[in-house]
Amino acid sequence: MLRHLPLLSPVPRHQRAHLVVPAAFSADECDRIVSLCEPEPAEPATLEGVEHVGTTRSSSVSWLPADEDTWWIYDRLGELAVDANEHWGFELVGFEEELQYTRYDGPGDHYAWHRDGLDGEVSTRKLSIVVQLTPPEHYEGGALEFPDLGDQHDPFFGVTDGPHRSAAAEEFSQLGTAVMFPAFEYHRVTPLNSGRRRSLVAWVAGPPFR
Repeated sequence: MLRHLPLLSPVPRHQRAHLVVPAAFSADECDRIVSLCEPEPAEPATLEGVEHVGTTRSSSVSWLPADEDTWWIYDRLGELAVDANEHWGFELVGFEEELQYTRYDGPGDHYAWHRDGLDGEVSTRKLSIVVQLTPPEHYEGGALEFPDLGDQHDPFFGVTDGPHRSAAAEEFSQLGTAVMFPAFEYHRVTPLNSGRRRSLVAWVAGPPFR
């Protein structure tokens, strides 16, 4: 249990679907994270409570535990969570899971519309943090998206190309950028076209939403 940070916040001042912190980690820090994670054996990404992921998810993951070499990462993410949570005012207690290092390695790797938490085994996930570890010029596709970013919508989160979507994709993809959002928000990673993409994902825990 990684409850080393007292993540308590005041009543929220704003309600947004997501918050973005550019350069939350420097390029050198991103390289350090990759050097810590890349040697670790990767396993096919799964879905909580689902035996076969089908076409929902295609990527691989490894896990970054909290130790003397990684506490600085956990501390940075904790600071980001405290600041971001002023917008939402969730009851947070800390990190209950290791950090997930996600690898999109080939064309077609993706993660379809999903939520990180709300019920079941992941009901204590309250706040999600995604840190981009690969420069955007090193891959094509593989964009993090939310349903509210398209210029048009169909009944199940159809997101069409347009200036709003393009601007968001560029903002989210910058090296070291942290994107934070409530774990109940739907989001996806579009299919990778070329190159490879790395990201670090953290979930800040708290009592399940009621």
